[in-house]
Amino acid sequence: MVTPMIPQEISHHTHDTEKAHHYSLPTSLQVVFKHHWSLLGFWAWQVALTLAVTSPFLFALHNVYGNHPSGDQLLWKPGGVALQDLLDQYKIVIDTFLPTVTLWIGFAWFVGLIPLAMLIQALGDRTQHLSFVSFLKEALRSFRPLATLALIFISTELLVAGGGAFFLLKAADTWTIALGERNADLISFVGIVFFLIGSSILGVYHDISRVEVVYNRMTMGQAMSYAFRLPCSKVIALYGTWAWRICLNGILLMGGGFLAQVLSSEGKITIIALGVLHQLFLFTQIILKASWLARLIQTSSSRSVVFQTI
Repeated sequence: MVTPMIPQEISHHTHDTEKAHHYSLPTSLQVVFKHHWSLLGFWAWQVALTLAVTSPFLFALHNVYGNHPSGDQLLWKPGGVALQDLLDQYKIVIDTFLPTVTLWIGFAWFVGLIPLAMLIQALGDRTQHLSFVSFLKEALRSFRPLATLALIFISTELLVAGGGAFFLLKAADTWTIALGERNADLISFVGIVFFLIGSSILGVYHDISRVEVVYNRMTMGQAMSYAFRLPCSKVIALYGTWAWRICLNGILLMGGGFLAQVLSSEGKITIIALGVLHQLFLFTQIILKASWLARLIQTSSSRSVVFQTI
């Protein structure tokens, strides 16, 4: 049975309601930069996670090439011979520790749901009258439903994308014989795009549910019920705002990769420059992610009624 429930705190955001349908990029960025300390905290978590994951590999890298006159520059030589040499020397170690590292990355990712919940709370102005302890408790309260949502949605997204890829690979030979190689390739390409879009739409529903769990304190079931009851037109509009951020992210990634390739032929400044470049890209990613979450929060606070599943 479905009954309407008015969230207790939506009344505090009445002034946002009229703006919700006009929530543009400048406004979302204004909200994001208003909470710059939260951005810096989330960035610090990402840096700590990166260092924790990459430190063993950096240590191995230094042991192999640290005393060489060219140092780590050997790894940037064309052909990747030095990199292959590193992998060959540490193959046994890598094979031994790869499962452990994989589990560690997965564990760290799930723990990262707590900083994510804190970021959503901050972007929604839910922390103005909270102490840090209360702020953290609110994030911890959201952890279990967020983790369950992640397991459900990510598994489904992988199933859709992986199932689509498997189907296309199986059907490719049949299409080639019946339609010719060129037409078969075109159909396969359209199929890949179709399944990727389907998977990414599920990702949008995932983010909507996340925001409802944290921002409106819904249970997992309530959040999913609300997300899948949204009108298609609203979901498509949200998907558009998500898609341009992903496209911009991709453009920045390709530009950063090209710049890294140029820098790799330079001197010792390369490592420092690449480190700065990586952190700039990481922080830009966080800004785009935060602006997307802010967009969802504003959309959420614009409604007068949400649904509670009993």
